[in-house]
Amino acid sequence: MDSLEELSLGRARVLSHAAIVVFAVIWFVPVLDSVWAAWPFHPANIQWRFRAVSMLGGTLITQMLAVTGATVLGAQLGWRRLVRAVSVIALAVMLSTVLGIIVHSMDFVQLRASVPDDARHDFTMAMARGTAQLLLGALASGVLGAAGLMASDATLDTRKGGSRVVVVPGPPA
Repeated sequence: MDSLEELSLGRARVLSHAAIVVFAVIWFVPVLDSVWAAWPFHPANIQWRFRAVSMLGGTLITQMLAVTGATVLGAQLGWRRLVRAVSVIALAVMLSTVLGIIVHSMDFVQLRASVPDDARHDFTMAMARGTAQLLLGALASGVLGAAGLMASDATLDTRKGGSRVVVVPGPPA
């Protein structure tokens, strides 16, 4: 018969797999919402581009919550591949967000001239809000990606009496 500790570990593993699925859903749903809201695609249209990038900026914080949860859970359970994969995705999101900030800024400069004077303040505030969201999302994504890559380099060594000891690889010889 299994000990109580073994049964608890088995239950925790099942719940951990379910949690990873939940984190994936939390990550994908805002992206799908933004894609559906921006459909049909017209990347050559400056207004469409400005609106699409602004909408994606609003989803980044929710996505980073999912990335954080998946990274922490993967690191706690010693799932190195998951931590590395999520970290690489976070770094790719950071790079695409930085590109989005550049495009968003260029579109703002072009569109601002066509905005009526009475709406220019609101337009500028929308740009500031969108840029702040994009910057914070890029920062969070970059920090999480880098931290996750560092955490995935550490491996869990359970050979010493069943206790978990973190072994960090040293510099190459």
